[in-house]
Amino acid sequence: MKTGKAFVSLMAGLLLLLANGQLRAQSEVVQFIKGGIDDGEKLIQAYLEPLGNAMGANLNGGWNNTAKVHKVLGFDITLTLTAALPPEAAKSFDLRELGLTTLRLRDPGQSSIAPTISGSRNPGPMLVFYHDDADLSLIEFESVEGLNIPAYPLPMIKAGIGIPGGIELMGRFIPKYAYQDMQLYLWGAGFKYDVLQHIPGLRRLPFLNASITGAYTRVLSSADIDFQKSIYGNYIDGIPIQGGKDHYDDQRLDVNMEGYSAMALLSYDLPVITFYGGIGYSNSETSVDLTGIYPLIDADRSNGTTTVSIEDHENPIGLNFRNFSGLQYTGGIRFKLAVITIHADYTKANYSLFSVGLGLSFR
Repeated sequence: MKTGKAFVSLMAGLLLLLANGQLRAQSEVVQFIKGGIDDGEKLIQAYLEPLGNAMGANLNGGWNNTAKVHKVLGFDITLTLTAALPPEAAKSFDLRELGLTTLRLRDPGQSSIAPTISGSRNPGPMLVFYHDDADLSLIEFESVEGLNIPAYPLPMIKAGIGIPGGIELMGRFIPKYAYQDMQLYLWGAGFKYDVLQHIPGLRRLPFLNASITGAYTRVLSSADIDFQKSIYGNYIDGIPIQGGKDHYDDQRLDVNMEGYSAMALLSYDLPVITFYGGIGYSNSETSVDLTGIYPLIDADRSNGTTTVSIEDHENPIGLNFRNFSGLQYTGGIRFKLAVITIHADYTKANYSLFSVGLGLSFR
C-alpha cells in the first residue's frame, strides 16, 4: 500500500513538473512572432519539435505489458509512467538554416545556435527585425531559452477489459489539469486481439501468447497569452508608433499532439514473471494554433516619410507538422503477485522511451 501511494505521489509530482514547465515554455514561444508571422512560424516549429517528438513517443508507448488478452470481463487498471529521452541533437537548432527573411542576427559574427525547448536555460542569440523598405530596426529580442529537460515524463492511468471474441478494449487518460491560465488533458483508446485463437498448434503451447494491438492517444494543452503593443514602446528611432488597441484580450496558444500505433506482441507468461516484446509502426503529429488578435509592428516609407504602425492579425499561427513515422520496438518484463502487477520496458523509435507501471489485474 505504501509503495502504491508513493508511486501515485511521484506521478502527481511529475505531472505538475510536466504541465507547469512545458506549458510555460509553450506560452513563451509567442515572442517569436515579434519578427513577423512567416519567420515566427519557422522559429516556433524549430523550438517545439523536440517536445512533439518526445510526447509522440510517450503517446505511442506504455500501452501493453503482456500479449495475453483478458478473458471476458477480466480487467486491469494500471498507473503508468513513460519518459522519452531527447538526444543531444534535439537540444539546439541553427537559425541560419531556417531561411529567415525578416529577422537577422544582431551581430553577424555571433553564433547562430539557439536552444530548443529541450536545450539550455540560457537565451539564444539576439535577433533583430528589420523592415527592408524603411531600412529600420523595428524591434530586437533574444531567442527563447530552453528548459534543459533530460527526459519528458508523462504519467497516465490505463485500463483494459476483455470482451467476447478474444478482444480486449483499452483506454487511458490524464484528468484535466489546470494551473493558473494553463490546461492539460490526455485521452486514448485502443484494442488488443488474440491471434493464437486461430492457430490451434501454437495455442496449445503453455504460457505463450501473441496478439496484435492498435491505439490512438491525444494530448491537448492550452495557455492564455498576454501579448500587448506596449512591448514595442512608443517610438522607433524617434518615429511615433501609430494604431493598435489599448488592450488585447482572449489570446491563447493551443498545442495538441496525437499518436497512432499498431504492433504485433509476443509474451511468455509464467505464473509470476512475464517477458514481452513487440514490433510495430507508430506515427505522431503536432498542431500549434495561436488564436485571438495580436498587434504586430510594421513600417512604411512613401514620399520620403517613414511611418511605423501596429497592424492587428487574427489567429496568426496555424502549424501542423509530423514528428515521427516509422518502426518502433519494445521489450520488457512484468511481475505479478496475486492481482498486483509491476512492469518496466524499453521502446526504441525516434526517441528512446522507458516505461514503468503499477497495477491491478484480474482474469
